[in-house]
Amino acid sequence: MTTSYVLCITTLTSSFTDLHCLGRTHTNYFREPQNYCGHGSLSGSPESLSMSGCSRCRRILLHNIPLNFSSYNEPSSHHEDNQVQYQSLFAPIRGLPCEVLSQILFYAQEPNYIHPDPRSCKSWATDVSLVCYYWRNLVSSTSIFWASLWVVLKAGVDYPPAVIERLRMHLERSKSTPLKLHIVLSGRGPLSPSGSEVVQLISNASGGWKSLTFCGKDAHFLDIGRLFQQVRIQLNLLEDLDVEMGEDDPGVSHCIFDLVESWPSTIHTLSINHSHHVAIEKLPELSFPFAHLTRLRLENTLQAVLALIGRCENLDSLHLTLIAPKDDEANFDMDDPCFSKRKDATSRRRYPLKRFGNLQELTLELRGLNDTDHHLPFLPLYRVLYSISAPRLATLVLKSDATTHEESPRSAEIIEKGVHEFLARCSPPLLRFHSVCIPFRDMNVIRLLEQMPSLRALVIWEVTNTREGKLIKKGRMCSYRGAPSAMNRIVTRSLLISLTSSQNTYRPNRFYVWYTYTTSPASPAALP
Repeated sequence: MTTSYVLCITTLTSSFTDLHCLGRTHTNYFREPQNYCGHGSLSGSPESLSMSGCSRCRRILLHNIPLNFSSYNEPSSHHEDNQVQYQSLFAPIRGLPCEVLSQILFYAQEPNYIHPDPRSCKSWATDVSLVCYYWRNLVSSTSIFWASLWVVLKAGVDYPPAVIERLRMHLERSKSTPLKLHIVLSGRGPLSPSGSEVVQLISNASGGWKSLTFCGKDAHFLDIGRLFQQVRIQLNLLEDLDVEMGEDDPGVSHCIFDLVESWPSTIHTLSINHSHHVAIEKLPELSFPFAHLTRLRLENTLQAVLALIGRCENLDSLHLTLIAPKDDEANFDMDDPCFSKRKDATSRRRYPLKRFGNLQELTLELRGLNDTDHHLPFLPLYRVLYSISAPRLATLVLKSDATTHEESPRSAEIIEKGVHEFLARCSPPLLRFHSVCIPFRDMNVIRLLEQMPSLRALVIWEVTNTREGKLIKKGRMCSYRGAPSAMNRIVTRSLLISLTSSQNTYRPNRFYVWYTYTTSPASPAALP
């Protein structure tokens, strides 16, 4: 891709906020055949320059250039110079092929909203097609721009005919492209006849469903079950399933795997955001195709996470959000070989080691640390790191929601030991490491870096207490006492060559610091 195309992509993706306003303002103008100038035609007259539809789309692409387009209708001596400058600026854009423009629009596209209130409906594809004649032909003939739908289903609310027609237009123009659906359930009770018609339309999509996201509350589980029964044919092609259900009845537990008797084996991505949506006691009986999953995002307790990932053998991306137990001291066993300092501790492993041969990205996140006091807050992270092995892992991300970190050597020792043992089982070494609010001690950070000889990128975001409450000055390393010199020795090995330190947020008695290391493309990382 040439430099001009890259410049065009960068400018275009930052300018889509003006498309909706432009489309509504010039809708009638662009519908007039005499104003269709075609893409790339730029005559020398100032009149054609100011009245051309494509000139307006070019104005979007370079909206930050201070050119007064209305002044072209006024004769002036400097107009010719401005016109030459205008033509030179837009010359690369005039030669942009439709294949490149379609890729730009693909990465910048937004969902098309279908809502019972017509004022809340928004069609990104329609607004973009109103920019000019060239864009209109391109968007209308590209079915993938119409296949991304965000549908709001409100119980007992009628959908106006205009909304139904807009949905039907999107489904017709999507042709045989599988839909990417985001369904939001609102209200309680059955759907209105027009709402049932909306469900019937999306269930009859010729291309089927590729991605499905559900948003709602626990009370909508029965509605989801009825909806799945209506669209069970479309589920046969489903690849991505995302359930984002909020908890409104803590006393009631629902398992999402019970919604369908037989799930299709085509599902490769699964995301579940609440702990009570997975019943541990039902996992051995479930017919869900866990073995076919390649990407898993799960928020649950430690016991449910270990039980569920034990059935997922072919994952290449795993994101686990663990909920910190309220009484973790009761689960702490000093005789557990996990915490033993003896050299033969690994030979006396209590928990089975699960090996993920294809796993390349692992994200472990710990939440709930600020809700109550914890004796060993990072124990769940250690248990997961202790229980899995990923020989092909390239990216490791560790996060927590701790806003402060009290001095707890035992807590730091647990998480450090878990990471060291886990990295020892990774071959080849990591390429990217990201740590957010994890209490690594100074010299143990250096030990971690020594276990990552092929590191390409490192981000450490540390949370620390300070009694003095001093502000951190930009450009100074204030988080690790005595560590900068040791880190510089790692940098001299050409593994990490740039360091950025800055202040993110300051609050009384606590502050946030992050360090970002990157590898220069001209200086490849040294091999171990």
